[in-house]
Amino acid sequence: LALGYYKPRKDKVKDRGLAPVAQAMYLDLEPAFAEYDRINFVVAPKLLKRQLEIKGQKLQKLQEAYTAVVNLKAAEPAVCALYRIGFAYRRFSETLMATPIPKEIRGNSEFVEEYKSQLGQVAEPLEQKAVEGLELAMNKSRELGVRNDCARAATELLFKVKPEKYGPTLES
Repeated sequence: LALGYYKPRKDKVKDRGLAPVAQAMYLDLEPAFAEYDRINFVVAPKLLKRQLEIKGQKLQKLQEAYTAVVNLKAAEPAVCALYRIGFAYRRFSETLMATPIPKEIRGNSEFVEEYKSQLGQVAEPLEQKAVEGLELAMNKSRELGVRNDCARAATELLFKVKPEKYGPTLES
């Protein structure tokens, strides 16, 4: 079932059967997500580009598989799948920003700043996609009345990532 190789046909499964199928598909993606999340950028500078490509490809496959879960329209698994898409982008961004500075440039503060700036430029669109996914999860959970760990995690992460937009108000 990993990475969406199994796609149930809606016309073959009664609507009440979609929720358990969607949940099973979601849970089946856990090992693939863990494998994706283990990919880091602690590699020789010449290997960094390839490592980025590998992680990017795995992210794309995960997003497709989680989207298949969302498309089954079972509320709780859909919210969890949307959360995981946002979280996957967030983890990519975090992993990228934790990339060690190559030893060849560590002694030159100008080069270090440029390197960090370039990492930030690559991480910014990933962070934007993370926020979009988390917002979708939070909004869909509110729309559907889903109150599960995924909905809470999406909301908490949005509070952390975008406190100016989602943080506590002065009245709270």
